Amino acid sequence: MSMKNALHNAAKNKRERLADLAKVGFVQVEQDTRVKWLRGESVENAAEPIKLGILLAMRRPLNQYHLTARDAARLLSLANSLRGLAVAHCNHGLTPRQETRESNMREEVRTIAGWYGLTADCNGDPRGAVVRLQGEGLPSNSLGGGWGL
Repeated sequence: MSMKNALHNAAKNKRERLADLAKVGFVQVEQDTRVKWLRGESVENAAEPIKLGILLAMRRPLNQYHLTARDAARLLSLANSLRGLAVAHCNHGLTPRQETRESNMREEVRTIAGWYGLTADCNGDPRGAVVRLQGEGLPSNSLGGGWGL
């Protein structure tokens, strides 16, 4: 096959692929791609860091966005670790080292929440939100009131 024919076939294949995309609709392809990115996570769970980041950014609009995003990610990470410790506490109790770690994490959650004018309620019940943010004008994302993490 000559170089000219190879280029012609490649262009033809590209046009056919674009026509197939147009039939399905680019939006559908984009949605399918995003679903693959989630890798089995629910869309609601995948959006939690984004929602929390937006809520924090609305409370301190002059804050640099990358700092607000890191604070949101840190809050979610601390909540996840506290949930693991709450499960361990329910199953077999905590070691002194784990108790110290838990109190340090609770204090860090309260500190970060305080930067945004929020209070953080940290409870040890792993069945619901282990960390719940409370504050004036903060929407609720669950039955318990406040923003549960």
